[in-house]
Amino acid sequence: MITVPQTPITEASFRKWKCFKVDIKDDEIEEGEPVGEYWYWIIPLVDADESHFLKIEDYYPHMWSSENGEFMDDEGNPVYSVFMFDDDLPALTTEEEVEIVYQILTKRELYE
Repeated sequence: MITVPQTPITEASFRKWKCFKVDIKDDEIEEGEPVGEYWYWIIPLVDADESHFLKIEDYYPHMWSSENGEFMDDEGNPVYSVFMFDDDLPALTTEEEVEIVYQILTKRELYE
């Protein structure tokens, strides 16, 4: 039996992969909730300059993460899921899954 490691996706994962961080400021206050600032990470599936990519990200193929505060580990640190193409597809929850899917889609390593 082969045991594959299951490393949770954290901010360190996205930094290692040299992903783009997208900041969002939520100006709408819903039911007494404070104004929030959130971020998520983008993993482009094509080579692109970050500033150009973020202006037209809807048109480039990419994977994206859950927001920073959506899931937390036992120590209160953000743990992310990664989604591709459509919200109906299963989320990727480990570094190993993301790296394998990226390699399948691009024929390249996610980081070198």
